[in-house]
Parts: sequence; C-alpha cells; structure tokens
Amino acid sequence: MVVTGRLTQDGEYKEVGENKTPMLRCSMAYTYEKGEHTNYLNFTMWGKYATIMSQYMKKGQAVLVEGPLKQERWEEGDNKRHTYKIPSADKIVLLGGAKQEEEQQPKQVDVEQQFVTEEVPF
Repeated sequence: MVVTGRLTQDGEYKEVGENKTPMLRCSMAYTYEKGEHTNYLNFTMWGKYATIMSQYMKKGQAVLVEGPLKQERWEEGDNKRHTYKIPSADKIVLLGGAKQEEEQQPKQVDVEQQFVTEEVPF
C-alpha cells in the first residue's frame, strides 16, 4: 500500500508489551478523485524505525507512506474481541512541511538499510 498526504497530528510514541517494543502511531489525511474527496488513515511504525521517525512525524508534515496492511486484534475485559486493519509503514518519505522551503528536495528516511528489521511481538 502506498499513500501520500499530510499528518493531521503529531505522531504518538509508545513502548508496548512486556518487551517495551517502540511503536509510533500516526494519522494522515489524503485526497482522491482529483482532490474532490478527503479520507483519513491511521498507520503504525515499529521498533527502531518508530524511535527514529518520532522526531520527524509532526502535524502538517507531507509524507509518502509505504507498507503492508496488517490486522491488529485485541480483547476487552468482557471477552469482546476486536479487529482493526492498519497499514504498517515500512518506508516513509518526508515530502516537506508547512515550515520548510519549497526548494528543498524530499527527504527519504529508510532505516531498513541501517538496522535489522524487527518482528512485531504479536
């Protein structure tokens, strides 16, 4: 899945699970049908990638998000099960933000080359 748009809020960084795995949850808006309609999409990043990208994922930042669609599952206390499909960002390209110069080239942050990809703990 590949989507371009702008972040609607700053990324939310957490360490989850018993292993304290870094997770960054973000929300973006994107348009389709020649800009006539707007949709909103949440996506996550995991591991060292999440830690590094947390400093760049700020409201208004234009981004290109690439990664697979994954299914998250959880259960509430009353045995009510939930499922949620959400893109897991493997690659982010920072396309510019409100405060950046128009002349700047897009900045691609590809942590995969620097770190071994970590498995999600569930």
